[in-house]
Amino acid sequence: MKNILLPVAVMLLLTNGLSGQDRFPVRQLTFDPVQEGLAAWSPDETKLAFTSTRSGSSNIWIMDIDPGALRSDLAIAQQDGESITLGTYRTIHSDILQEDRLLWVHLPEGYEDTRLDYPVMILLYVDLYNYFTDAVSITEKLGRTGETPPLITIGVANTNRYRDLLPYASQWAPEGGGAGDFQRFLGEEVIPYVDKNYRTKEFRILAAPQAAAVFSLYSLMMGPALFNATIAQNPFMNPENAEKLYPRAEEFFGSADTLRHLYYVSCEKDDRPEDLNYIERFAEMPGIKTTAGFRFMLDIREPSGYFIPPLPFTAALRTLFPEYRLPEEFHADSLQDILDYYQERSAVYGFLVDPPEHMLTFEGDELLQRGKTQQAQDVFMYQLGLYPKSLNALFRLGEIYRGIGDYKTAREYYRKFLDIRSTDAARIQQRIAEMDSLINDQ
Repeated sequence: MKNILLPVAVMLLLTNGLSGQDRFPVRQLTFDPVQEGLAAWSPDETKLAFTSTRSGSSNIWIMDIDPGALRSDLAIAQQDGESITLGTYRTIHSDILQEDRLLWVHLPEGYEDTRLDYPVMILLYVDLYNYFTDAVSITEKLGRTGETPPLITIGVANTNRYRDLLPYASQWAPEGGGAGDFQRFLGEEVIPYVDKNYRTKEFRILAAPQAAAVFSLYSLMMGPALFNATIAQNPFMNPENAEKLYPRAEEFFGSADTLRHLYYVSCEKDDRPEDLNYIERFAEMPGIKTTAGFRFMLDIREPSGYFIPPLPFTAALRTLFPEYRLPEEFHADSLQDILDYYQERSAVYGFLVDPPEHMLTFEGDELLQRGKTQQAQDVFMYQLGLYPKSLNALFRLGEIYRGIGDYKTAREYYRKFLDIRSTDAARIQQRIAEMDSLINDQ
């Protein structure tokens, strides 16, 4: 297992035997129903390193001997020279393509702290600095603020890009024509692998730059159920493939009745005129506007100035998930109002939506301001059920119980806060001291 960014080795904190075992009582330290082993003490005997599959793949984890301080090696206190990590590499063997393929996996922040399932974005033509970093950065920003659902991002690295991504061979890419096998590879091998190893929802997005854009239109027509949405560049950028794809698209959309899919295409105004002509004609094709459930968005932008134009992740995801964030005019009177709203969103998007943590915090705070303490408490308790390490919920529940005079319960929530984050928490420490004093005075 290697981290995605720089090829650095991860070093276990090894010592000469378990020298600390005479000092600590024998007890079970981990409780996850997964494979764990290869434990070793740190030199100062204050931490235990071990391997675990609890995150979906085998990684090194670090446990402080103090209870509650379990955290992955990527989340421990930063050390000079450590890498900043965006994800992990996974290798799978493809029987269809008869080769090993490398996947780049990014799990959304907080994945390991919840039991939630997540939609998946599969990024083709994966490249660290042009596409993968953009995808991770944008999905994290949108997901953390409750604008869109957090996503699992799976990058599929190229081996023979034109063989896999072009539906038809061309003069300058005679190896083309393997798009059918590549689609089978995605549908029969990659997606089942991801669903098996990670907590996924039945909602998948295809992100398709460069030659993958050509594949995206072919894939939509040949396997319309494989993805729920596509974010792509111009699928007609390859002239020889465009000549064959366009009439095929006319036939497909001319006979399609229902196709629940967002197909978001981004171009730049200085693209080749013939490429723009194709996509503009495609936008007016019979069936594009009349096929039930199908949404086509053509985003022709001013030139970016980049040699490799970026994919429009932000605009496309906001279009795909309209009103995921609660509207400004929304005011809940109870937890049920929030659940009802996201049940409606679930029907619109086609998968079960979990209320975003930020939205629960905002609505709970508003209920408190309106004097609806019990209703706010219901919201924060529900929030903690979805997000067990929500500092927002823990602090606010502590404040609620402090306000009603239940100082012992308030102290429990403050202490849980400190178990998760002990730094920059002077206010929480003051609250605990205050609770201790009030409890002693009772």
